[in-house]
Amino acid sequence: MLRYVDDLSVSAVAVELGRTLHATETLLVRARIAFRRAYETVESDDV
Repeated sequence: MLRYVDDLSVSAVAVELGRTLHATETLLVRARIAFRRAYETVESDDV
C-alpha cells in the first residue's frame, strides 16, 4: 500500500516499516509474487 497506493519511494517505505532498504525490497518482491498468484487464481476461476 505504501509503495503503490501512497506512492512512497522504497527508501521511504523502509523508514515507515523500520526495516532496511534490502529487506523492504525483498518484501515488495514477495508481495508482487503473492499478488500475481492470487490474481491468476481469480482469473482462472472466471473462465
